[in-house]
Amino acid sequence: MVSGQYIYYRCTKYEKYHQCTHKKRTSELALEKWLIENLVACYERYNLSLIEQAQRPAPKVDTENLRRKMKKLQDLYLNDLIEREDYEKEYSLLRDQLREASTPAPKLPSPVDIEEIKNMLAAYRQLNRKEQKEFWGRLVGEITITNDEHFFVFPFSHK
Repeated sequence: MVSGQYIYYRCTKYEKYHQCTHKKRTSELALEKWLIENLVACYERYNLSLIEQAQRPAPKVDTENLRRKMKKLQDLYLNDLIEREDYEKEYSLLRDQLREASTPAPKLPSPVDIEEIKNMLAAYRQLNRKEQKEFWGRLVGEITITNDEHFFVFPFSHK
C-alpha cells in the first residue's frame, strides 16, 4: 500500500488484448509477502533443476552411420534410382542431423547465489519504495501467476 492506495498487478494480455484467461488481479502486498517468504525456496529448486540438467548425458548420435547413409543416398541418386527432389530432401535431413550432432550443447546458466539472496532479503525492509522496485527488477526476471493464485518465479537473466 502506497500512501493509502492499493496496488494490483494484472495480466496485460487479458486486459488489453483478451488473449489470456487470467482475469484475476493480484495485490502487490500479497505478492510481496509471498516473494519474501518463498523466493529462497524457489531459487533453490531452480538451482537443483540446473544441476539435474547438467548431469543428463548428451544424446549419442552415430555420425559415421549418418555419413554412410549420406553416401548411400548419393549413390542411389547417381545411379538414377531416386529423383533429385527426393535426394535433396533426404540429404538435407541427414545433413541437418549431422550438424546438430556436431554442435556443442548450449551452456547452462549459472546457479543463483542463495546466500546473497538471503542477505538481500534481510535488508529489504530498510529500502524505500523506489529501491524496493529496483530490488525486485534486478532479482526477478519473470513472475507467472495462475488463475488459482499459484506463483512461479524465474531469476533475472537465467532463462
